[in-house]
Amino acid sequence: QRFQQVSGDALLDGEPTGIWEAMLEGPALRFVVVDPRTETGWYFSGEVRGRRIVGELARGVGNARTVSPFEAVGLTGR
Repeated sequence: QRFQQVSGDALLDGEPTGIWEAMLEGPALRFVVVDPRTETGWYFSGEVRGRRIVGELARGVGNARTVSPFEAVGLTGR
């Protein structure tokens, strides 16, 4: 098996929400966070580097699609 399913929680504007379709393959991590107020998906893809994740956040579709860099730091395991 070359990949692992992962789980976790996210805070969106300070409110807890779930993480969907999370997958870890080597250092590559991807997951989706859905905003429960608008049902908009935020698609994260990045690479785990020690206690950081560095990658991209994509939102929207077609001409409304935007892609922005992101970085999460201070990760802890359970």
